[in-house]
Amino acid sequence: MSDDQQDNNKLKKRKFSQDQYDMLKRCSDKKDMTEWNQWRYDNPDEDILLEGRDFHTAYLVNANLGTRGGIDSKVKVIEFTGEVFLAGTDFHGATLDNIDFEGANLENANFGLAHLKKATFLAAKIAIQGRDDVFF
Repeated sequence: MSDDQQDNNKLKKRKFSQDQYDMLKRCSDKKDMTEWNQWRYDNPDEDILLEGRDFHTAYLVNANLGTRGGIDSKVKVIEFTGEVFLAGTDFHGATLDNIDFEGANLENANFGLAHLKKATFLAAKIAIQGRDDVFF
């Protein structure tokens, strides 16, 4: 099997939801994460399936892409039990201030030139192929 065929097979096996991707892109375009975060609170058991997708220069300020629960409008703590799959995702140049990646799988994600002010990576799975000098 050629390298290209192997790469294509890996892409097919990635965990991806077109609906989730479209929603985040819509929120990014509006620079408003209200729709996404409300969906997260309404669906705490849903996995986030965005592996290998392009969020190059996306605006995801205050987006909840982690596994940590939040507080809904009734001041009730929400506990997320779904997993977050963002491995291989391209966040190059994205604005990710105050984003929550707690517990997310971010292996080989690209954060080059991304704005990450006050971003949360607690218990996130971060590994970059061929590198052992990356720390969070």
